[in-house]
Amino acid sequence: MSVKNRILDELGESRLVLPGILNLGLEANDRVKVVFSLLQAARQHADRPDAAPADLRLECEGVGLTDPALDAVVRDARRLERERYAIPAAGRLLELIRGAMEQMLRPLQASGAEEDAVRAADYERRLQALLDEMPSGEGGVLPGAWISAATRGRSSAGDSLHVLVMDLHQELNRLQGEVAAESVDGAQAYGLDEDDRRLVRAFMAGLASTAWLKFDHPGLATTATRVGSRLVLQNDIGTTDAHVLVVHVEDRTVTVTYTDVHPQRAEFFRSLLEPCGLRWHDTLMKHDERFEDGAYVLSVGRFEAQDDEELERALSHVGSRLVFLIDWNRARKQLRPLIGKRDAVALLKESADANHGHRAFLQLGGARLVQDALQRASPTPLPYGRRLDELIGREAARDYLRFVLRRTCAALSEGRSERLVADELRAELLPLFHTAGQELLDEAARHAELTFEIATQVRDLLVEASLGAPAERLQELTARAVRWEHEADSLVRRVREDRTALAEREAPLMLVNASEDTADQLEEVAHLATMLPIVGDWSAFADGLIGLADLSLAGSRDLVSGVAAALHVHRGGEREDLQDALEAVDRIVLSEHRSDVARRELTARLVADSADHRQLHLLSRIADGLEASSNELAHAAHLLRELVLGDLVQR
Repeated sequence: MSVKNRILDELGESRLVLPGILNLGLEANDRVKVVFSLLQAARQHADRPDAAPADLRLECEGVGLTDPALDAVVRDARRLERERYAIPAAGRLLELIRGAMEQMLRPLQASGAEEDAVRAADYERRLQALLDEMPSGEGGVLPGAWISAATRGRSSAGDSLHVLVMDLHQELNRLQGEVAAESVDGAQAYGLDEDDRRLVRAFMAGLASTAWLKFDHPGLATTATRVGSRLVLQNDIGTTDAHVLVVHVEDRTVTVTYTDVHPQRAEFFRSLLEPCGLRWHDTLMKHDERFEDGAYVLSVGRFEAQDDEELERALSHVGSRLVFLIDWNRARKQLRPLIGKRDAVALLKESADANHGHRAFLQLGGARLVQDALQRASPTPLPYGRRLDELIGREAARDYLRFVLRRTCAALSEGRSERLVADELRAELLPLFHTAGQELLDEAARHAELTFEIATQVRDLLVEASLGAPAERLQELTARAVRWEHEADSLVRRVREDRTALAEREAPLMLVNASEDTADQLEEVAHLATMLPIVGDWSAFADGLIGLADLSLAGSRDLVSGVAAALHVHRGGEREDLQDALEAVDRIVLSEHRSDVARRELTARLVADSADHRQLHLLSRIADGLEASSNELAHAAHLLRELVLGDLVQR
């Protein structure tokens, strides 16, 4: 402290020197956080000497730590036995921590307010207790347990030097607001000249352009001051202790220092500032997963403007992006069960770039808002635990959530009711479900056509076999049936690969599955029929087998017409379409009943008249396959009935 400041302090006018002491305290805050980063990076390199050491020279220079001895702190750190670390200049680092902490405490001591004196005494006790636990650093050796405890940033695990730094930083921010000599477009400021005010106004113009998007969330308080040759802007962003933005402007160089407890959000913020052209020097964030729990990420970016206009644009852009950091991690967690991690972050970036943000989405209910809309829009009960992108597809889900973020923002800003928002979100989902169901029904119609082709080949195969067609002809007919079945099978695989979780319970997909079972039964019959020439004369049973094939063919033909009619019902057709679909269902069910009777009659004849056990076995298997195909067609018919009646109910 200068002689002049000491005299003022003795006279009880210490508050007159408080702005200057506050500046020093804020500088000390920046300095001690870099020292913590040095300690963490040194330990990390000692634990993993094969990895490249973190280079924190830019961070050190940014806070005035220009001692060349500090260059070796990370590079030459070594791990010793019993979780101890040999760290160059360890004693110097401990001195820097002690001095910075005392400097941060000084503004509270100099405030002159009785309440601040009480707070200062409590902080002094905490600091002394922590300093008593500080190692000596003798021989350049520090215990790993102490490094972990000192740099721990979460108060829930107990007090630490880092926790104390964050608490004192909040006190400095409060004192800044109390001693601010002026307000520059909402920023509490002191010690500024006219050029500084112009730059502060540019920053605050950007901040004000989007600050309303935080709605009822606190945050975005800004202070501005001059420290030596630099203009210093600070914004508290939200309410997280280690979530702070500091902007230094010196000549036309902008330095953005950003601290965050969430590496993903730090990376997100960097992406928001890409239009500014900042060059980032940030090694800590790249290795964050290897640090102790609670460590914060320190990001430093620099930009050199070509002229004053470009400088003001850059400051305005930085200010305009801060609101999108508020509650960002919470929004990411709310979106993650809907579309996954990467898409959630990409969506938040898009929303920020479009100046919608995510705060309105959170304020109106977040994921619950979407899940409620899903439950109300879905034609069937939703499977538990499935994501939105699994229900309606990835692109459709992203498009829908873009709409949700945009609509909730507009609704909250316009004062619309939550009920109206919920109805709008549900209405936006309805066509998505309808489209998915329609596409599946189109596929069901195509599969029904393929099944009919297979049934036709099987019926022709049995007729020609009964007339004594050569084996080559039977093989040709079977090959056709197999080709149709393979095409049908490919269609089913494609549907299943593209299907949504919701579609698993929709009638169209179940209809495709039933039609596939019919095709499988008929393909097996075709293969068995090629063996008929080797089991002797079976002409006495030909009418019975062909009759079963005719019933299967009729059922498959009716399935084609029934699904075609259902397509018109699904797309809002006339009542005649519904009638046609239901009549087709009735005919299929009737064919299945007739098939049961015909199969029993044929069985009785086979048992009575067939003396060849090979013939009995082959003909029985063919008859079983034909009857089974009719049974599967009846199953498909019942699904078709539920589908068309369900469409009618939903209108």
